[in-house]
Amino acid sequence: MRHAGYGHRGFTLIELIMVLTIVSVLAAVALPRFASISADARVDKVRAAAGATRSAAVMGRALMLARGYPDNFTGIAASPALVVEGLTLSFVNGYPSAQVIAELAGLASPVPGSSGYIVQAAAGGMRTVQADPQRPGCAFAYVEAAPGGTPDIQVTASPSTCE
Repeated sequence: MRHAGYGHRGFTLIELIMVLTIVSVLAAVALPRFASISADARVDKVRAAAGATRSAAVMGRALMLARGYPDNFTGIAASPALVVEGLTLSFVNGYPSAQVIAELAGLASPVPGSSGYIVQAAAGGMRTVQADPQRPGCAFAYVEAAPGGTPDIQVTASPSTCE
């Protein structure tokens, strides 16, 4: 803008204040939405990992049944051995055990933390999987199958636990 007599070009102080006010209002509206999207993405990551775990449990069971083991088999298969991508499977009541399920689902890696998940053993045939080390509630648990039952996958992740 040109001011009479000065010959300089630039913006007035009022124009700069108006621009800063508009940018501040836009930022105040956009930041909470972005935070919500991040929490939703973490929840979806946990749900996807839980789905991969369900699929791995069914795949392990199908392999066990196809090799002629009884539907309630418990232990490590000796002959024929049940090995998937170098992982020897162990079973509890006809489904993969908590010790092997994260590896079978592709959620655990030989290098801790490199898979993007934190896999922890828990008591009583349970394994927990966290999507984020800073958010322990943003997780799910795999509970081994009870006799005559199926494994239980308990998803505890929600937008509030994954914020």
